[in-house]
Amino acid sequence: MVIVDARGLSCPEPVVMTRKAMADKQAQYQVLADNFLFFITKSALFPKRSAIVKQK
Repeated sequence: MVIVDARGLSCPEPVVMTRKAMADKQAQYQVLADNFLFFITKSALFPKRSAIVKQK
């Protein structure tokens, strides 16, 4: 599993980091982000990927 820690970063940086991590072609990814705009952008850029959103 690839873990991308994008907490504290603003868009589009979390999206760019996620895209780079996906180049590894792993089966699972965990993206830690606290920017709500990232989740909206993620849905548009990666429509075939599912996401589980947990809020703390």
